Amino acid sequence: MKKKHPTKDISLSMLNACFACATPEARDVMRSFAAYVGSYQVQKHTAPLFLRIIGTNDEEIIHTLLQKRHPFILFRNLHPAKELINQSIEMLTSHDPSSLCPAALYTILGLLDMVYKNPSKGMAVYRMDELELNHVAKYLNESLDQLHETNKIILRLLEYFYFFETTFNVDTKYRKTGIHAMKLRLAFLDKKHGLRSILPEQLMVQDLVNDDFFLDNRHSVQKLQYTNSTHYELQPSEEQ
Repeated sequence: MKKKHPTKDISLSMLNACFACATPEARDVMRSFAAYVGSYQVQKHTAPLFLRIIGTNDEEIIHTLLQKRHPFILFRNLHPAKELINQSIEMLTSHDPSSLCPAALYTILGLLDMVYKNPSKGMAVYRMDELELNHVAKYLNESLDQLHETNKIILRLLEYFYFFETTFNVDTKYRKTGIHAMKLRLAFLDKKHGLRSILPEQLMVQDLVNDDFFLDNRHSVQKLQYTNSTHYELQPSEEQ
């Protein structure tokens, strides 16, 4: 059995550690690495690495990676694998609207929009369930109208699932997802009750901001704010 080279193991471990951007030095390394990776085309072999760098959730590093690409259409030339979709949903789940940077959010929404625009094919690749849809819907910003870019994309994505449920003769497990998607969409449009009528309260970041616990501990608890209102104009450039 061939013995692993310890130097190689250490170098890979150190590079992997840089993805956390826990120190200024690690962040500098990741910025340079993002520039290097960004010089390659986005295709099936490089896409997981692009998405992993986006997972650093560092706006500067992500923009270094993107270069002149628009985040929403970063993966437009791919047939996304289950791995990419799962990785994207994990990012939406592990963050909230107060912590996920706009460039990362637009990239993930662009990938999901492309995958589920044809809902039957998208669900065949990755079947999103009701809990995962909740983590998509939590990025709807009720302080902005439905025509705001982020809101418009998410509402359209939810509509794809409902269209799938009403148009095709689908199994019960898919039907539940479609019905839940439409409930989420209607809840956002219902100004009287809103998303709080259907989403678990733990996902309602805006409500938590005004919670007594946060108000009483405002010096020790970081204030939660929406950061997904950054405006991106969809002006795609040529792929490098």
